[in-house]
Amino acid sequence: AAANGMGVVGVAPNSKFMPIRYYVANGRFMRKMFRHIMRNGGDIASCSFGNIGLPMDRLTIKTLHEAATQGRNGRGMVILFATGNAYDFLKSNELATHPDVIAVGATTSEDTFAPYTNRTTNMSVVAPGGYGHSGRMTTTDVSFLDDLSDTGELVDAGKGEGENPYYRHNAEGTSFACPVVAGVAALVLSANSDLTAAQVKNILETTADKVGDLGNYDDTGRSIKFGFGRVNAANAVRMALG
Repeated sequence: AAANGMGVVGVAPNSKFMPIRYYVANGRFMRKMFRHIMRNGGDIASCSFGNIGLPMDRLTIKTLHEAATQGRNGRGMVILFATGNAYDFLKSNELATHPDVIAVGATTSEDTFAPYTNRTTNMSVVAPGGYGHSGRMTTTDVSFLDDLSDTGELVDAGKGEGENPYYRHNAEGTSFACPVVAGVAALVLSANSDLTAAQVKNILETTADKVGDLGNYDDTGRSIKFGFGRVNAANAVRMALG
C-alpha cells in the first residue's frame, strides 16, 4: 500500500511484490514454489498458508535450507512463516519450526498475547495480528466483504461509497502478523542489502521489544508465546545501518 496520504500504508511501501498462487498443499509444490522465488530474485518469502502435512520430508527441509542460505546470490532468502491460529503447540517438524525460518506469532493492539496464536519453542518474533475487543486489524483485504453500495450491484475495490476503497475491519490472525514482520525485514534489507538472511533474523530478534509478562521469557530472552518480543521497525533499521 503506497505512502500517498490516502488510506492505509504498507510497512515497506516501496517494496515490490511477487504474488504466487499456491494450488496444492504438498511438499513437492512447495519446493517448486521456493525454487521459483529463488530463480526470480525474491528477497523475502512471507508464508501464511496452512500446514502441508507432518512430518516435513527430507527434501522440503533441504529446500528451505538452500533457499535460506543460497538465495539472494548467496546471502540467503529471508523466510517467514505464520505459526497458525489454533492455540496449540507446534510439533518440531512443522514448517514454522524449521531452524532457518522466522516463526511469527500475533499480539493484540495492546501488546498482549493474541490467544489464537500457536506457540512454539522456537518462536522468533510477534507482531500485531488483531484480536476481539482489543482491536482488530483494518486491512485492504476485501475478499470477504459484502457489497456496500446498497444497490445490489457489485462494486469494484476502490469504487465504494465516496470513492473510498473497501476495507476489512475484522481481520485477525497470524496471517496478518507475518506480513508486518516481512515488511520490517524489507526495511532492514533496504537499509543494508549485504546482510545475510541469518543476520536479518538476528536483527529482528535482537531489536524486538519485550511485551507481555516478562516472566514468560527464559534466560536467552525467548518466550514460547512472544518469541524475542514484538518486532520494532525503527530499532531494526538502526541496527541494520550499524
